[in-house]
Amino acid sequence: MDLIRQAAAQAAADHPTHRLVFVSPELMTTAGVDLPEIPNQRDMVDARLAELQKLSTSMPTAELVVGTPEYHPDGIYNSLVIIQNGTRRILERKRTIFSSAEQGIFTASNTLQQRCTRTLSAVCADLVGYGMQYPQYPKLPQDTRAIHASCCWATPLEEGALYAAAPDKERYTRALMRALGRLFARYPQLQQVIVVDRTPPSTAIPPLNCVAQRSTHNGIIEP
Repeated sequence: MDLIRQAAAQAAADHPTHRLVFVSPELMTTAGVDLPEIPNQRDMVDARLAELQKLSTSMPTAELVVGTPEYHPDGIYNSLVIIQNGTRRILERKRTIFSSAEQGIFTASNTLQQRCTRTLSAVCADLVGYGMQYPQYPKLPQDTRAIHASCCWATPLEEGALYAAAPDKERYTRALMRALGRLFARYPQLQQVIVVDRTPPSTAIPPLNCVAQRSTHNGIIEP
């Protein structure tokens, strides 16, 4: 949260007349909170979002895209909210949930929330879901040319499985590259994916922030 405040305030001071968009990683309002504790953190989350709404009034041309739990009567969604000039609205909800731990806490959305999808916002495992060629997984809209993905990537999928051991930087990097490769292979119109990442306190792996682009001459992903 301090990083969001500092980065937003500095950029607004440096570019007071520019339209600025800040994208946070997944579940940024509960960074440092253990997953099982998220259902009990609504007051803290509401307070942090209110703080960001207040901050946004000092830079009315900026948009803050923040990963946060969304406490809804239907369940808790792993969501992205967009905050601008004191207002807040839902931008997107996570649609693909693999982890059994997450499934016990979050509700997967079966509906795309965004209307403008040329640049699509997505949440972490949605990068994998959009690349899967099975009917139970969501598909990218036909007009999508770029994806902004808010992630907490270095997180095991299944507790007790072999790949749920201590996180390995190379393994998680390969997994991300495979997910990006499937997206570019499945959607010829897709030109760019921006990953905004954080890592959980349980690992020393650095965030896998990257900009992946489709090469115009041979289709190879370039970092």
